[in-house]
This record gives sequence, C-alpha cells and structure tokens, in this order.
Amino acid sequence: MESVLARFLYTPQIHRLEPVKTWRIHVGAHKTATTHLQDTLAAHRDELVRRGVDFIPLQEIRGRRLAHMHFRNWRFWVGGSFMARAFASSVERLRRGPQVMVLSEENWLGKSSAQALSSNPYPHALHRIRAFAPLLDAAEVRLFLTIRSFDTLLPSAYAEALRCAPVPGGFGRVRKAVANHPPSWLSVIAQLRSAIPHASLTIWRYEDYREHGIALMNELCGCDIGAPPSLADPVHTRTPSAKAIAKAEALNPVLSRPNWRNKIQAIFDEVDAADDTRFAPFTNREKSPLRRQYEEDIARINALEGVRLLKFEGT
Repeated sequence: MESVLARFLYTPQIHRLEPVKTWRIHVGAHKTATTHLQDTLAAHRDELVRRGVDFIPLQEIRGRRLAHMHFRNWRFWVGGSFMARAFASSVERLRRGPQVMVLSEENWLGKSSAQALSSNPYPHALHRIRAFAPLLDAAEVRLFLTIRSFDTLLPSAYAEALRCAPVPGGFGRVRKAVANHPPSWLSVIAQLRSAIPHASLTIWRYEDYREHGIALMNELCGCDIGAPPSLADPVHTRTPSAKAIAKAEALNPVLSRPNWRNKIQAIFDEVDAADDTRFAPFTNREKSPLRRQYEEDIARINALEGVRLLKFEGT
C-alpha cells in the first residue's frame, strides 16, 4: 500500500540542499505573542539566512497545509516513514540553504486556541508533536514553548477561538471548567518531552516578551539575529472588548464558517472602534488560583532536569 501511494503522492526534490543539522521548533502556545514573533522573523529572513539560520514564514508553512498535520490521518494507510518523507519534501522546497532551521507554528501544539480552553490544555499535543519524530531523528532538535498565566491567556484564547467558530457553552463553560481544577503547563511539558525524548526544551514566559523580545528571538534562532524591524502589535489578533464578545456570542451558531468569520470580524471592528477596553471576564477572586497555579508551575519547571526556563533580571 505504501509503495503505491508513495508513487502517486510523493514528489521527489528537483534540487538537493545540505541536510538540516539542527531544528529549532517553537510550538506556541497560542496567544503568547507568537504572531508578532513570526512576523518579525519573517521580515528579517534575508538577514537570518546571511547569519546561517533559515526561518520559514508561517504563511508558507500553512500554504503547504502543514499547520494542522493533515498528513497525520494518512499514517495508517501510507506508513509513518512515507509521511515523514512527504513532510520533509514540503519543508525542503521552502528552505533557502542554511542547515539550521527555525520553525514557529502554534497549531502544531493544538489545532486552534480552543485547545487551551479547559483544565487540561492541549490534550493531543503528544500525538501531534510525535508526528515529527521520524523527520527529526537524524538531527539535533530543540523545542521551544512560551507559557502564560491562564488568568489572561484563557480570555484571549476564547476570543481567538470565537473568531473561527462558536464555542459551545461560551466562556461560562470555560470559567466552570477551571474553577476547581486550574490548568497547568506541566502536562503540556510532559507531552512535549515524551513526543521527542532526545529534544531539548527551552521555555520562556509571555510576560517577558515585550521587554526582552529580541533576546528571546536570539535564543530561538541560536545566534545574535542583529536588529530585526520593529513591528507594531498585530491588530487582527488583538483581544476584542467585552461588548464585542457579547455581540458575537449572540450570533446564530448555525451560520456557515466563512459567514461566521466575516460577521465576527465586522462585529469586532465596529464595536471596538468605539470601545478600547479588553475582554477580561475573570473576577479577582477567580484570577487568584490561576495565578497561584502559574507560580507553582514556574517553580516546578525550574526543578525539571533537561528543561530550561529563561530568566531575566527582575523577573
């Protein structure tokens, strides 16, 4: 079966580059300034290549339909080794030559920000990241994860999920799910380490990104990246106002997905033009256990062998 489908689906490379020696893969999480990081490195790609590092822009990754692991459902029929070759072929066509490759795609951790909206965030991360393993076995692999306190991440992730589709139960379901069982990053970290055991794992806090963004990008790329362009925060991923969220939640949930997305964007643009307050539904009492869990996570991450949490003076 594999040989038949391989001949039909697999397209050999017209040109061959030197094989990748090091993969530096940032897997998210959602709503942790990933878009700003991706846009900045994409705009700086030419200079990165001159410094011996290649960064494939997110638009090209998603243009090759690699964002949601579409190939994962084929693995039973065509075999994992073939799918690894097919994935490698797609990535190979996007490379510019350096043997150090940097990728950043939060949808490899979970197919959307909705995967973060529970007391067990990103429950399928193990299987999604494990799909890379055959491709990465012959190279050094460094994984990178950005974490954020769930008291601010959950409202932002909910708004982002709402842009794409109705969220069953609304934010009330999210509030109820995390009330007695605050989510922890430790389960996500355990999945990443199990998925690719030979990979190193570096973690940084979203709260450090605004002040230390360049230093964090240097860590991701493994070199001094120079002076990338200073880009404004992306508007299309900004958390909307509470009024915009309420109006969006009142939409008919049976709308087609394209129609839903268009209406949501129109609502967010219209309402937020007159209201610049952000959606922040948690009370101080509800925030407290979420922040406490985050502090406990950081303390436990610091004690994990083989995991590096980036620290900056004053944090």
